[in-house]
Formats: sequence, C-alpha cells, structure tokens
Amino acid sequence: MDVMIFRDDDIGAITDVRKFAYVHAIFHDYRVTHTIAVITKDIQKNERLVQYIKDYQSGISIQLHCEEHFPHTDNQRSRDSILNGKKTIEDVFGISPVYWFPPWNKSTEGLAEYCKEIGLIAKPIKISLDQYIRVEGAVKEDVINFHYWHEPEVNDLYRALEIFKK
Repeated sequence: MDVMIFRDDDIGAITDVRKFAYVHAIFHDYRVTHTIAVITKDIQKNERLVQYIKDYQSGISIQLHCEEHFPHTDNQRSRDSILNGKKTIEDVFGISPVYWFPPWNKSTEGLAEYCKEIGLIAKPIKISLDQYIRVEGAVKEDVINFHYWHEPEVNDLYRALEIFKK
C-alpha cells in the first residue's frame, strides 16, 4: 500500500469550524495529511471554513465528496453533481481534487469511468477508524473514514494515528 488516506467526511456549508480546527490540529501534531471529503453546495457561505482551509492548505488534502449528499447512481444528475463539485473546489480553493469519495461509499462502474474522463479517481472502498484500530492497522484498504463532528471517532483518531505512525 502506497498511501493511507484518513478521510474526514461531510465537510461543507454547515461545518463547525471550531470542531474542524480541533481535528485538523490533531493531524498537524502527528504530521499526517488531513484529507477532507467536501460537500460543495453552498460551501462559499461558510466563509470562516473556506478561509481556514486556505490558511492551512499545505496540511489539508481537499477532495470531492459530492455537490449534494444523495445516493449517486449512473445517471445525469450524479454526473452533473460530480462535475459541478469538482469545478466548485477548483473555483473556491484553486486546486483540482484527485479523488471522488462517493456518499455512503456507493458508486457504479459507469461513474468510476466518468470520473476518469474528468480527471478524478473514484474511491468508494473504505474502512472505519474502529476497524483500523481493531486490527492494529493491518488492512488492505487505503482509506480510513471518520467524521470530524462525531466525538467517539475523534477520540479514536488519536489511537489510529499512533498506529499509523509506528
């Protein structure tokens, strides 16, 4: 496995910047990249969050979760959501995301192919922090999923990063 991604889900317009900053500080202390899966709809309205991410962008990997959080199937609505979300990240943060982390980790082969066409890699496979900790990091998956706003997961983050740094 080349790179382990600690994927912080559901970052967007309603993100609590204080909680987000607390989690980001943990990643900073461990010197591990904080990968965020962004819901792009109306993210510009959370000006404090956008500014925080820009200020700390060197330690944050900004990736696409979705434009809107709905089950993505191989249809035009899903394709539009992926493309619009990618464009929003480019416009707001000045970077092109590499990954699309689909809502509920559900994707299709058609959407994975579409992602390739527009310069994204679909990453629907993940494990939880709890799973990673239970097996002391001995996993085949390269994406560990958690939510900055869920206190038990934030508490587990310390242990997961300790295991990762060994």
